[in-house]
Formats: sequence, structure tokens, C-alpha cells
Amino acid sequence: MNKLLNILFAFTFIAFVQADDHKSFGVQYADWDIGGLGASSVDLGYSAQNDNMIFSFGILRADPDFGSGATIWSSGVDFATGDWEVGTPFFGLSYSDSNVSDVDGVVGYEIGYARSASSGTNYSFSFTSCNDDCDTSTNLGFSWDIGNGNNIGLSYSVEDDNDTLGLGYIKKW
Repeated sequence: MNKLLNILFAFTFIAFVQADDHKSFGVQYADWDIGGLGASSVDLGYSAQNDNMIFSFGILRADPDFGSGATIWSSGVDFATGDWEVGTPFFGLSYSDSNVSDVDGVVGYEIGYARSASSGTNYSFSFTSCNDDCDTSTNLGFSWDIGNGNNIGLSYSVEDDNDTLGLGYIKKW
């Protein structure tokens, strides 16, 4: 598992330096409904996009209405089968872990369709699962270009009885 994590971090670092399409930084506030219990999070993310790959790294701080909070981080890569600028099917691989004791990191798998361009409206529809005891999630995201590389984003994810709704800001360059 650690080898996979190291490989993903290496790819992500290389992409930070060599991305030729665009790079982006985002911040999001998310509201979680976890089996009827509430939580909120502040998420930070960075991604670098080149011809047919998007490398990403994210970290979030979840503060539930119950129990203690958690810091969760992830790194991943998405592979496009076509052109990101016009919309393309893609598949992805990620690794996520947290500071919660007795919880191991998980490898995530994703398949979907997305448009990721430096300007205009972007969108993503995907399904994710993992190598551990998790159900398949359905994910939907949109971001709208408001000028000068600034974007406003909206995301929704549902997995069994867990829902997450997010509102964010993305800066692209």
C-alpha cells in the first residue's frame, strides 16, 4: 500500500511541475449527512492537468456534530480516453488516509465522464468504490467560469445513506 501511495505522490509532484494544460487550486465547504448525523468540512485541493491525465492532491478537515473531527488527505490520478477540453470518459485511481486511529488508508477506483477545460463550464459525473468495505458512490460536479481563471463549483455525492453537498471556489492558471 505504501508503494502505491509513493507512486501517486511522485506522479502528482511531477505533474505540478510539468502540467501544460492548466493547474488549479480550490477550496470547498461541504455539508455531510452520514446516516442521519451531520458534519461539515473545509476541503483544500490542488490539481494539475496535461493531455490525458489529471493529478490531484486534497486535504479536508471534517468536524461532525457528534464525536471528534478528522483530517483526511488523498492523492490520485485520472486518465482520459479522449480530450478533456470537450468532454471524455475517464477512469481514476486514488489513495486516501486519515488521522483516525484504527482506520487504514483505502485505494479508490473511479469511472466517469467529465469536461475539464481552462475556461467555460466544467462538469463531472462518476462512480467510485474502494478496496475496503465501502459502497459505490455516485458523484456529480459542476463549475462555472466567472472570468480571469475564477470558478464557482457545486458538488453532490451519495453513497448508500450518506450524502455530501459542497460549494467551492476554484482558481485556474
